[in-house]
Amino acid sequence: MKTIVIIPSYEPEEKLITLTGQLIAKDLEVVVVDDGSRENYLPIFNQLTGATVLTHPENKGKRRRTKKQLIAIFKKRTQARK
Repeated sequence: MKTIVIIPSYEPEEKLITLTGQLIAKDLEVVVVDDGSRENYLPIFNQLTGATVLTHPENKGKRRRTKKQLIAIFKKRTQARK
């Protein structure tokens, strides 16, 4: 089972692309949650090849973002076991 790295993100800089690439190169599973970033940040999220990107249409705050991340990971792990 892979280790999962969860990265909450709101209006990220381009260095997020480099960071996710480095983590994926180390055989880590990467989940990025866009917590309501404006549309002009979409190109950055689209370049996160190999990462799972979850999107909230509006900023929901840390607790809601973490909950969404954990639910997504649980579903993915449960489906992988079937």
